[in-house]
Amino acid sequence: MKTQFKTLLSLIIVSILLLPSLTIPNSALADGMLIKLDPYSDRWDYSGQTNQQAFINYENELEKMIISIGMEEASEKAVWIFPIPANPDKVAIDVVTKFPQLKGEEITKKAKSNLLDIKELLQATQIYPIPFIMNKAQTIDISGGEETLGGESIGGVGVETDVTVYEHLEKEGITTEIITAKTAQGLYQYLKEKGLMIEQGSIIVLDHYIGKEFTFVVSWISGKEKPSLLREEIEKGLIGYLNKVSRDLSWYRKSWPYDTYDKEVVKGIQKYIPELEEALLEFNEKRRSEQQKFLTNNPEIKEKLINFLIKSPTKSLKWKIEQLKQKGVFVTFPTKKIYYPLFPTSVYGSETIPVTIRVMGFVNPKIFKDIKSYTKVEHFIDDNVRLDDELKNFYSGPAENVKYTKIEINAPSKFLTDDLWISSRAPLKTYYSSFIAQHPLINEILLLILSSIITCVMTGWIVFRELRSKNGILKLALIGLSNCLSIIGLVIATVLFRTKAKDKNIASLLNEIRQKGYIWKRRIAVILFFAVPFLSFGVVAALPSFIREIVRYGGFRSGDTMPIIIVYIIPLLVLAFVLFIKRIKVEDKSLFIQLKSAGYSSWSFNPKDKMKFIFVPLFSFSFLAISWLIIKLVEFTV
Repeated sequence: MKTQFKTLLSLIIVSILLLPSLTIPNSALADGMLIKLDPYSDRWDYSGQTNQQAFINYENELEKMIISIGMEEASEKAVWIFPIPANPDKVAIDVVTKFPQLKGEEITKKAKSNLLDIKELLQATQIYPIPFIMNKAQTIDISGGEETLGGESIGGVGVETDVTVYEHLEKEGITTEIITAKTAQGLYQYLKEKGLMIEQGSIIVLDHYIGKEFTFVVSWISGKEKPSLLREEIEKGLIGYLNKVSRDLSWYRKSWPYDTYDKEVVKGIQKYIPELEEALLEFNEKRRSEQQKFLTNNPEIKEKLINFLIKSPTKSLKWKIEQLKQKGVFVTFPTKKIYYPLFPTSVYGSETIPVTIRVMGFVNPKIFKDIKSYTKVEHFIDDNVRLDDELKNFYSGPAENVKYTKIEINAPSKFLTDDLWISSRAPLKTYYSSFIAQHPLINEILLLILSSIITCVMTGWIVFRELRSKNGILKLALIGLSNCLSIIGLVIATVLFRTKAKDKNIASLLNEIRQKGYIWKRRIAVILFFAVPFLSFGVVAALPSFIREIVRYGGFRSGDTMPIIIVYIIPLLVLAFVLFIKRIKVEDKSLFIQLKSAGYSSWSFNPKDKMKFIFVPLFSFSFLAISWLIIKLVEFTV
């Protein structure tokens, strides 16, 4: 057994020596309920929401949450309210205009994609299935958004009946306050004095939090954005926008069959500022320094283009405008479990308002029964998270291989009968799927070893009677490991390993052959025959291609040197070495004649066993089936 282990080790060593976003949602982000003045009835009512989204980072029992809502119609009278399960002294607020950009692959889909790749690679170890293996297609699920934080608070204590204002913040046209209310009457009075003309008890959902350890965050649009905000954004990236417009204009005039130009913008330039058309056609051909000089020397053209882009933005600029419109509230508070306010949304009755929550890390939301069938929980890994500098207070961890959980709820609002509580400990299955998704090479090696050993033990038990023992099973396991070097490795190991009992009568003969150095030379020769398939491949597959290249270019090119060395030179040198070390001296030929007459192989120096010819194909076909079955079983558990 010791000698055979050394042989397998030699086989492995020699064989190794021979081997050569996502885009951000269009609407604003948050939960709670939105209250808005009804211009037709002169009263306040619930305002429609197009979606609710949030980003949460939870560390050391401190929750950082960015929330916002998508309003159906912009209004300076809109006010939204959401509860926080914390003491007001422990709550910090800010208004944000950017959000984290999270992409990535959903771990279950990525894990299954990796398993598909592994299955094909395992099948390829048998070599002959390679032509039948179809090209794989990887599925990448991308989702994300953007986040931000920061801000200066203007402290103060305010005072409506039974209502205390703990913090007041005015930023980005949004006013936000942290308040508590001892009674519903006091809360209604506070809202009324803010301009909310409502009847007491008309917002019944807020009564659910009165008298409990909850703080309210109240926000409303208190002013318009700076009119220069969009202009500043356009001026900052003006050359990039103008390059795009000039390129689109050129393609449009040439009537190129590509749908990459923005036809409406191009037509607008031709119609409203035709004097700029020729200048724009030349703009894209200039260097950046010349482009900048062109804009400086032609302030009237620059101004006209900026004004035009403000009124008729390009597709990419429209996306930037949507970004500038986004507003959110950033809240930080201590909590034992991650919290998200769902219950206030129940005021919208049968209306379905999509809710998307992204939590940094793998977490486990406690989905209550009413919304279980409407909820989808997925876990993602983002290779590289892009965060604005304003988001450092929200998340300052590593930017690579960032894990996060996406929770989507699409239930009728009246089914949101409770708030959402989330455990920071994800299910074990999540980490299992994550391991398969993140470490394909490790899983490939483990599954290859497992499939090879199981297949070899099963088929070897059937074929080789004398290996039906504990030592025999260990030997079969070692033979199975050789399949990790492809079916060629298995063939070599099968040739070299002894599968029948020794003949004690020829022990002295073997000892004499060993002393003359033939045993190790012949076994090395068998292993080195591993290079022969590379030579065959070169002759059959690569040679015609090389001949065509030589004819086409009239000789060898510098880039052909390495392929020629790998495909031809190295295998030929190895083959020559094999022929050299396998030689038998004339005076020793009688030893090999005696060996063959005793039924021994002159290559492996083991008893010949015809069952080996049955074992190899049986193993190969069984390996395809068993590896497929094992990977399917793993896939079911992901």
